[in-house]
Amino acid sequence: MTAWAADAHLPAGLVWCDLLCVGWDSPCTHEVRAVEGADLNAFGARAPGSSWNDAVTFAPPLLDAIREQGLLEETFTALGRTRTVISARDLDDVPAEARTVTLLRAVSPAGRPDPKQRQACEWLAAHGPQPSLSAWARGRGSAVV
Repeated sequence: MTAWAADAHLPAGLVWCDLLCVGWDSPCTHEVRAVEGADLNAFGARAPGSSWNDAVTFAPPLLDAIREQGLLEETFTALGRTRTVISARDLDDVPAEARTVTLLRAVSPAGRPDPKQRQACEWLAAHGPQPSLSAWARGRGSAVV
């Protein structure tokens, strides 16, 4: 990888970032400055100076032109990935009106149900409201697929 960077006269960090980060969000800082003793006045007033500056403050074509002349120093620093953890509140901290529970209950079928439907509805009604269809199936000894 560093051989490719040397052949292309590019910083190894730029090559690593381009090759390894395709399709990934790899946050990093990219800072640039002029090579010591380099006069970048030919590139205009907005060219990098002798101190490190964030590369996003310069136009990419400007940096490419300075880079091609070998007058640009660059540094890349990978930023750590962060993970946000959300912890649940204690139940006592949740207002009563915000606590909801879903219950399923049997309703008599409309019209003239066939005997199997009527029997199933009677069984469901006799076994009260349940939080899920799986709970009814467990109560019946059946498996829900």
